[in-house]
Amino acid sequence: IRRLCRFAIKHSFHWPPVARSVVVPDARGLLEQRLGQARWKSDVESDQRFGLATIGPGGGQWTLCCQSNRPVELLVGLPADDTPVVWVSSQVLEQLLAEESDLTPARLHNAVTVEGGNEQQRQHVLEMVSQLSGCVSVGGKPLQPR
Repeated sequence: IRRLCRFAIKHSFHWPPVARSVVVPDARGLLEQRLGQARWKSDVESDQRFGLATIGPGGGQWTLCCQSNRPVELLVGLPADDTPVVWVSSQVLEQLLAEESDLTPARLHNAVTVEGGNEQQRQHVLEMVSQLSGCVSVGGKPLQPR
């Protein structure tokens, strides 16, 4: 009883504060940090688009709009036409966006797949996905290297 009373007096008759949990950003959160909140309609005039489908926790399907070969905007859903679509696991995308890895090991282990388009378009799309790791966009403005 004495120990309980000392605890109550020490903590002003409140329970001790709950330890704050650390929120680990997922693939979607990291992607939105880079390109801003996903929108339903584009606000940016883009010269190229490609789809990004992420499988796993924090995954989803998006269309990335690009200006000057750099992703600048994130749209909800995959493109409706025959635009190339990159399929990648959420874990690989998280590592890429957190700058823990690049796409080279993922490509060697076939952890990244591109559907649609011709060979040149697929290579170009993979280069643009690789650029997501070291760039930041602010409100649809072109990405700037860190």
